[in-house]
Amino acid sequence: MEPLPSLHAVPFTDHLMPMVLLSINTGMRRGELFDLKWSHVNFDRRIVTVSAQTAKSRKTRHIPLNAEAFETLKAWRSQCDLCQRRSKSRPLGGAKSGHLIRALASAGRA
Repeated sequence: MEPLPSLHAVPFTDHLMPMVLLSINTGMRRGELFDLKWSHVNFDRRIVTVSAQTAKSRKTRHIPLNAEAFETLKAWRSQCDLCQRRSKSRPLGGAKSGHLIRALASAGRA
C-alpha cells in the first residue's frame, strides 16, 4: 500500500479549526457558520454576508473580515480541491454541529 500524503504542508486537517477561527474573529453564531456558503464571502471587499434567514435578528448583515479571518478563509478555500469544485451555493464545511459546540466550549479552557 502507498503511504498517505503528509498533512504538515496544509493549514487545516479538519473543518473545526477554520470554523472556530471564524467564530472567534467575526462573532458569527453557530447556525450562521453552518449555513455559510462560498457565495456569501466577498474576498475582494473582505466581507461575509449573513443572510436574513440565518441571522438571529432576521436581518441581513455584512461582517468585515479582519486579517486572521480573511487568511483563514483564503487558506481553507485554496487547500480544498473539493470546495473549489462545489457549487457556490453549497456550504463551506462538513463539520457536525456537536463537534463545533464542544470545540468552542473548550476553546476558552486552554
